[in-house]
Amino acid sequence: MRSDDSGSAPIETVLLFPAFALITLMIVQGCMWFFAREVAIAAATEGARTGSAYNSGPAAGVDRANDLLNRTNNAKLLSAQVSAAGSTATTVQITVSGHAPSILFGFAAPSVTAVVDMPVERLTSGANP
Repeated sequence: MRSDDSGSAPIETVLLFPAFALITLMIVQGCMWFFAREVAIAAATEGARTGSAYNSGPAAGVDRANDLLNRTNNAKLLSAQVSAAGSTATTVQITVSGHAPSILFGFAAPSVTAVVDMPVERLTSGANP
């Protein structure tokens, strides 16, 4: 007795296509989160580097991080916020936070946060104690 499998390919396709489409969208969403994270890290690093420069300050670091985010048109990191909270007289701490764009309907946009600390540059006498 021979079973007839004709017509089973379209049914398998209808059942498997949504799973493959979802997996593909999840991979793309992961890539978008990773790229938004890289933008946040770059902005925080640039801000901390500027803020820790000699005769600079945390406010200059915040401005520099915001400038970098504005040059990317904030398309990679949505609702971006930059803060210098946590900075002290000897260290500058820049925090960049926001959300990656979401392409999966019904799911919240993944959040991204980058924190970079750098010591403040200062002049020393050059004499050995």
